[in-house]
Amino acid sequence: MILDNADDSNLFFDLREERAKTGASEVARAALPLHAYLPQTRNGSILITSRNRDVAVRLTGRYEDTIKVESMDESQALRLFKKKAQSDFDDRVALRLLEALGFVPLAISQAAAYINQ
Repeated sequence: MILDNADDSNLFFDLREERAKTGASEVARAALPLHAYLPQTRNGSILITSRNRDVAVRLTGRYEDTIKVESMDESQALRLFKKKAQSDFDDRVALRLLEALGFVPLAISQAAAYINQ
């Protein structure tokens, strides 16, 4: 199972008090938080991607089970983009895009795939 962009703790953790304040229905107030529905078994794995380290740690249960993926530097990002993109781009234009993507490898690969369509 993959949980991509698991950045918002409000989505995964108990908000019953918040739901009660907003006048949510009794059924909504009684609902379990989303993290309670994640499988807890040795058969299989859950890959969680998040920009929020606190959410990642809460979802995995241990800091040791998280891996921080650093952003690339400009030259690494430009090499990756040129390798993935099927068109020629001016380096300055490409670098502006890469900067907007935060030099994150997955974002760069996805952007290149979208451009290639």
